[in-house]
Amino acid sequence: MRMRQLHKECGAPTGAAMRNAIKEFAAPRLAPASLSEFFSNKRPNALPKQDFLRGFAAACLLYRGESPQRVTAELLRWDTWWAQLVLASGTPPVTITPRVPAATPNGADNRAGRSRPILFVAGLVAGLALGAGTVVAIPALFRAHDTRPSQLRAEVGRPPTRPTSNDHCPMLEANLDNGRGQPAGSIWYRECVDYLDVVVADNLTDGYCIYSVIHWSTGQSATTSTTCPGGHLSHAEVRKPTPDFTLELVADRTGER
Repeated sequence: MRMRQLHKECGAPTGAAMRNAIKEFAAPRLAPASLSEFFSNKRPNALPKQDFLRGFAAACLLYRGESPQRVTAELLRWDTWWAQLVLASGTPPVTITPRVPAATPNGADNRAGRSRPILFVAGLVAGLALGAGTVVAIPALFRAHDTRPSQLRAEVGRPPTRPTSNDHCPMLEANLDNGRGQPAGSIWYRECVDYLDVVVADNLTDGYCIYSVIHWSTGQSATTSTTCPGGHLSHAEVRKPTPDFTLELVADRTGER
């Protein structure tokens, strides 16, 4: 229903228009047969595969004229909704970036005649990507003045309402800032009566590994598995020994946990 609503809100593009919208970007491909099945509602009760959902949402948003950065952020929300349904996708969030054009033997760009807006967007996104990954790419010899802390921690609150049963599990989403205004990691968790359903994502390849720590009121704690390298998800169902707890999202420098 959400996918159909998005498609309508973005101008109801045809399948051909959707495939054309993503052909210059590193987004999951949309097979004509898969789109035909979806639009004909051939399997109304089947959950679409995650790659199809990502390609579909990216195509709609790019067709509407959204920037690659905006599309990437939106796909995190779609991944969250998808993960809630399957509980453990195990698939890293996708990043929408322009495809690198092939070069001719003499080094010239085969697509030199393409419009300047595409080249501008490619340069902008490449610059942002380099900015996010520079610390990892630079050899250790040149990082003498790297003052990033070895660990980042942020307390995550509780969902706005308390669970009434294991079928009614309120959800909360939170991010962990890496100190440069970027989310180093994200968490989505549902609080049920007997357990917590936790999904943690490592959003950036910035030298941090992300996990969560749950502190129970009994003095015990539980730690979810680490998501590393960047772009990975981890999922855990953690039983609640007590209804009272605090939850932290933690980022450790790579290899330091």
